[in-house]
Amino acid sequence: EYNSEISKYISFKHELNFNINGAEVQLNDAINGTYHSSLRMNSLQLQPVNVAFRIKGFQLYVGPYASALLSASINRKDANGNTHYNWAQKIVLGDTVRLYGAINKFSASTGSIPAMQSPVVIEVQHEHQYSDATCTELSVCRCGLTQGELLPHEDLNGDELCDDCGFNVNLKIFETPINTLDNDPNSGVLVAKEKRTWTYDAFTFVVEKGKASDIYVTKDNYMKIKKNNVLTFTGNGDVKFTEIWLTSTSSTYAKTVSNYFSTVSGATVEVVDNLVVIVRFAEPTALVSVTATGTGRIANIKIIY
Repeated sequence: EYNSEISKYISFKHELNFNINGAEVQLNDAINGTYHSSLRMNSLQLQPVNVAFRIKGFQLYVGPYASALLSASINRKDANGNTHYNWAQKIVLGDTVRLYGAINKFSASTGSIPAMQSPVVIEVQHEHQYSDATCTELSVCRCGLTQGELLPHEDLNGDELCDDCGFNVNLKIFETPINTLDNDPNSGVLVAKEKRTWTYDAFTFVVEKGKASDIYVTKDNYMKIKKNNVLTFTGNGDVKFTEIWLTSTSSTYAKTVSNYFSTVSGATVEVVDNLVVIVRFAEPTALVSVTATGTGRIANIKIIY
């Protein structure tokens, strides 16, 4: 800011400002419905020459200005309803975003700068633009929402490997949600306290209390793993696991579940989409047993064998 004084009360005012503006907004998408979020805009504003009238700390100035939007971002929820404050969708020119019509990259005006402004209503709309799905990645919008399913693997050259990702097309996949059919209908929790066994065609999944007080399955269709519970996966017949996928209910629980397998020899562990724990084995194995190192949740199991 620079002032060129003409008299005691009148001066020419010159300013170059970096402005940070924000607002609470309402967003709506097909996954989360309507929810509150926040909009942030960074802009550079130039006021080349304004005539300023000053008296007793009060200042009124009139003149032109030019403002350029440098960047803007908006916080969004992911497909699981979690708000990621460090994952803001950057707004660029061409997005469907409106602030009384538009958030412009550049604006200019002449006239007085008001001392106070009335509250304004900001409407932000986002038009999803999805990428093409592949056999390894879902169709995803730049805001993080996904749609549809993975494409099937294709082996057009007959080498038993997917032409796109190299997956062995002879491997089989079995997937099942954690069921709670034998839970107590009144409390919604599992009746058994010592051991719980899920038996499927391809494998058997056993949870034992270990050094914990008990085991616990909720009526919300997920297994609550307590610290020191023992989890065992056993292939039935000649089934050997190449991968085990465990879907949790939040990124925190998924991280904890991934830690269970950190000491398994010959295994690598990856967390995908903050929810899915993928355990890959260097050599196919028919038996995997781990002890829980913290509280976790498992809602779905998928094995590749």
